[in-house]
Parts: sequence; structure tokens; C-alpha cells
Amino acid sequence: DLFASVVCASLVKGLAVREAVEKATYFLQEAIEEATKEKIPRNHGVNFEKYLSRLLWGGAFDANKKYYKWNRCL
Repeated sequence: DLFASVVCASLVKGLAVREAVEKATYFLQEAIEEATKEKIPRNHGVNFEKYLSRLLWGGAFDANKKYYKWNRCL
């Protein structure tokens, strides 16, 4: 649900589908990795709150540096 929410909001804001999916992936990737590492049961979801700031910055994805910043906020 979080992934779909970020994708939909990004599309409404004018991002291309690929950018929207990359943005959602970047937003949730560490939260999912953290939940897996901490062995949080799958049905309990992920602690995404500390990653919300990732939705606010602008720029572009840099695969070499492994970070994503986008132009349009959610």
C-alpha cells in the first residue's frame, strides 16, 4: 500500500512512471531491509516514518552513488 501510494501521488504530480516507481523503491527499500534484519513479522509492516523525509527532496537518481533525489515533492 505504501508503494502504490507513493507511485500514485508521484504520477499525479507529473513524474513519469519509471521515476515514480524508482521514487517509491528508494523510499521503502531501507525500511524493508530494516524490517527483515530485525525479523519483524511480515504482517506487521515496516517502520517507514523515519524515511518520510526522502519524499521531500528534489533532484535525480544516481546509480553510482545509490541515492535518489527528485524535482517534485509528493
